[in-house]
Order: sequence, then C-alpha cells, then structure tokens
Amino acid sequence: MYSHYLLSMGRMQESLQVSKRALEHDPASPTMQLHLGFHYLTARQYDLAIPQYLKVLQADPSLPDAHNQLVVAYRQKGLLDQSVAEYLQVETLLGMTPDQIAELKAAYAKSGMRGFWLTVLEFTEASGESKISPYQIASYCAILNKKDESFEWLEKAYNAHDVGLVAIKSDSDFDNLHSDARFADLLHRLKLPN
Repeated sequence: MYSHYLLSMGRMQESLQVSKRALEHDPASPTMQLHLGFHYLTARQYDLAIPQYLKVLQADPSLPDAHNQLVVAYRQKGLLDQSVAEYLQVETLLGMTPDQIAELKAAYAKSGMRGFWLTVLEFTEASGESKISPYQIASYCAILNKKDESFEWLEKAYNAHDVGLVAIKSDSDFDNLHSDARFADLLHRLKLPN
C-alpha cells in the first residue's frame, strides 16, 4: 500500500523499490506479482506491464484485477483487439450477460473503440449510479474524450469522497485532462502534487 501511495505522489522510483522489496519477501504471491504489473502500468511502462500481467494470469486466470489492468496496458499500447478481448474476459468473470458481451463485440466490430466505450458507458448508465463509482464513470468519459462530462463525474466523485480519486494523477485514463485548469484545481483540492 505504501507503494500505491508513492505512485499517487508521483514518486515512481521509490514505488518501484518498495514493490520489488515486497516481491522479494513473497515471490510466489499473485498479489505481489500483480502489484509489480500495476507499478509498470502506472509508470507507463507498458512493455514491462503486459508480460507481468500475463505471468500473473498464467498462474491464476481468474483474477479480475489482472485482466482489468491488462485492458489498460493493451489499450495504451494500441493493441485494441487484445484490449477488448481482456475487457470482455473480465466482464464475463464478473457476471456480464452473454447478450451484453455480444452487444459489446458488435459495437467494436461496427464502430471500433469509440463505439465499444460508448456502449460500455451506456451499460454503466443503465445499471444505475449506485452500482459503479463516479470515478469509474469519469474515466469512461475521459477515454471517450468527453472532457466536460468527465469533470462533472470527477466532481461527483470528489463530493462522494470516492477512494479512486487518490490515483487520479497516475491513472492514464485521465492523461488527456492534465492540461485543463480544472484538473490542476482538483489536484489542489485533493492535496496531491501537481
């Protein structure tokens, strides 16, 4: 958890040292292996993150967090087919219906990543706000480059004390918002370094 704190503070090298030390103490732990992948993901080292996640999933293919984080690594590398496949895998593990999976596949086939994420956002909105955090909805809006909507959801997340906000500076889903003055204001209110 200290490594997560260091990531949120932008102290990447210190975080890596803590992650590697934790892994030395428990090298067989899927949690520690997953955490090292998360460090690489947060540091935007996707070429290191992807094989780390594949290693975790080889040991335990039922870990939703590993699939979820691999979705992001593949997407950021431009490996969109793999990203969508991982997203569908994790949603299957979490109980998404076969009809919804088919609808997401069709959206991707017809309209690419934009259509895919618009459909994810529609499913999220249809499920009701209480089932998903405002931070997560804000990230979907940011992925879709719906900046104003993303900031609206980030404000809801802030007002709800959404724990996801501690990672906002290091979450690559929000990279396209960094140059906006509203992002700097949010970091200031969260007492996170710019």
